[in-house]
Amino acid sequence: MQRRAQWVGEASEGILLVEGPDGTTELVAAIAGVVGWRSSALRCCDVAAREGLPGRLAVDPLTDVLVYREDLHSRETTGIGPAVAHFRGQLASVHRLCGLSAMESDRHQDPVHGLVALHDLFAHCAPAQLSVRGVEAGSQATRLLNGVCCLLFEVLALRMPGHPEEAVLARLRDDVDVVLPRTPAGLVIRNTLAILLETVRTRDCLPESCRLVNHDERACYMFMDASEWSSELGRYHFENELGYMAGCFQALRRLMSLGRAPLTADTLLEIHDVAIGNAFRRVPTPMQERFQKGYRSRAVSFPLIEGRNHTAAGLEEFLASPDAGTGWITIGEREEGGGLQLTANAKHSLDCGCKAADILAHYYRQLDRIDAGAPDAEEMRVAATVRCCQSLDRNHLFVDANIRTIGYLCLNKFLWDLGMEPAVLEYPKVLDMCSVAQVVEAVRRGQQRFRQLQGTGRRP
Repeated sequence: MQRRAQWVGEASEGILLVEGPDGTTELVAAIAGVVGWRSSALRCCDVAAREGLPGRLAVDPLTDVLVYREDLHSRETTGIGPAVAHFRGQLASVHRLCGLSAMESDRHQDPVHGLVALHDLFAHCAPAQLSVRGVEAGSQATRLLNGVCCLLFEVLALRMPGHPEEAVLARLRDDVDVVLPRTPAGLVIRNTLAILLETVRTRDCLPESCRLVNHDERACYMFMDASEWSSELGRYHFENELGYMAGCFQALRRLMSLGRAPLTADTLLEIHDVAIGNAFRRVPTPMQERFQKGYRSRAVSFPLIEGRNHTAAGLEEFLASPDAGTGWITIGEREEGGGLQLTANAKHSLDCGCKAADILAHYYRQLDRIDAGAPDAEEMRVAATVRCCQSLDRNHLFVDANIRTIGYLCLNKFLWDLGMEPAVLEYPKVLDMCSVAQVVEAVRRGQQRFRQLQGTGRRP
């Protein structure tokens, strides 16, 4: 059963009286969104616990909102009025502890009007100002995100019994899509709704053995370089490419719908196009240019940086491999000097699709040849998986988003199909030009990292 909630106290205080399905009752208030200051917010939670406040200060895992709660049964009261007055005093203490002023809430506004009002406050902002990272990015981006998150926390808390979060978020998304203009602020609001909706939709899509206890908080880290997990932006870290996280979740759902069916050139293309379908490139200007769908039909180059996506062992291994002589890939000096670059040479999109089919067919043939009873069978399968992902990545069969398609989605599809845990790579571009052994080691570390995500403690 779902909880019931209603506003209590003064109109602008934002205090909710929430009755749980087991009859317990608590007072709840959103303090602030934590996007941009997550680690400080978590420290505030620790301080509040040490100071012995009667309630609990914690970050809501879905909406990224710092929330204060107090159980009404934890102390004697003579009615709701005294309880609210006491809670009001606790809120003042929490605001002082966090160094924040009280946040006003307009309970008389329906959610759509509330989001429209938020939009109007930021409608003047240029795309770069509302990008979470970049030269021009500033406080406007996190202020807008946190405003939307707080409103969505209250919307979900107040939903009627029997109305699941997915239905409420989907309805609100559809309503907002009708009334909000496609300004940068409007795009950010839509995208925030999409991220929360897709987070909810993916709760049960992973194989049961791979599901996360704290899915709402941690699922996003499956699509973030582990080197970026400490970002104060949390799930919004890569939203300078607006639509990144929601697209990854949508592609994950599509990928999981395949079950253990082999990946084909057509499904690889579909996964890529779903992942980038509603995402914007961050250059030359955020929120202006969409990613290119389909297999590429032109040359694409990217730098090889020693110690990052390139090692001497990896380059030597590649140059000795059949891939080096196919005419698809050229290794040369960077045009601006200062190192090497890989160029995936110009090919027709139909040829790129055929190349994907050849790489995948070769991978599945390799798997079939591995003796299941061999003592090193698992290592051989992981190595074959790595070689397949390296070949897909190096041939750069898409203009953009090869790493999110191969390093986050396809790699884990292959591992799931082999009955193994997924991997969260610290730096997925190791697929570019590191050795097979080095990437296998990175995959093993990534699997250990995923096990940490599955734990019940604070995010690793």
